[in-house]
Amino acid sequence: MNITGRVAAEQQIKLAAQVFEYSTESMVITDADNRIISVNQPYTMITGYKEDRPMPKIMPQSKAMRLSFMRQAPGYGE
Repeated sequence: MNITGRVAAEQQIKLAAQVFEYSTESMVITDADNRIISVNQPYTMITGYKEDRPMPKIMPQSKAMRLSFMRQAPGYGE
């Protein structure tokens, strides 16, 4: 990869990190096996799960299961 491509790729990574950090929407980053890697602040506010607390190892795959999973979280709907 040439330097121009490398700089562009680094800028894209920084932009994605800023979107994740400053978004008002709840976001979860998972790996290919659906294991939770990271969550943003709105996710923490909705579910009560924090980066410094044990996270569920696997995020439910179906939308209905994810909603059920979130409803079980402390503080959901308050």
